[in-house]
Amino acid sequence: MLKTQPLSKLLTEDHIVVLSATTRKGAIEELLDVLVRTGDLPAGRRAHAARAILLRESQSPTGVGNGLAMPHAKLNGIPRFLSVIGVAPGGIDFGAKDGGARLIILLLSKPQTESAVQHLDLLRFIAERLGGDKDVAALTDGLKPAEVLEAIRSREPGG
Repeated sequence: MLKTQPLSKLLTEDHIVVLSATTRKGAIEELLDVLVRTGDLPAGRRAHAARAILLRESQSPTGVGNGLAMPHAKLNGIPRFLSVIGVAPGGIDFGAKDGGARLIILLLSKPQTESAVQHLDLLRFIAERLGGDKDVAALTDGLKPAEVLEAIRSREPGG
């Protein structure tokens, strides 16, 4: 059961993009650019966010399988949880044993104690409700951003 703000509340259609990147680093950089462009991530925090996420990736890749990757990090200087979704039609290697990730959900959270549980709740929700083969296919097969948001809402409690 999701005990924190639903993922769909962290997103708008502007937070869902088709990626042109073909590498893990490129995908992360492109997703962070979206957060800067939407005004969610201060431009002055972008480089720090990139370092934090890439450091986390170097310690333990976030490709969870079934075409899903969840790069994430805790970051000072952000006002709230931030998320952005990238669809990579050709897949990008995020270290999963079963191949490239087609659905990449980036999550940034504040490193405060009370947000740690919320951070884990969101990661658990993404893995359990969005991480199945059919779920990834449903969210990446030519859908428009509004349709992706609706598909996420339909998988949330009460959706």
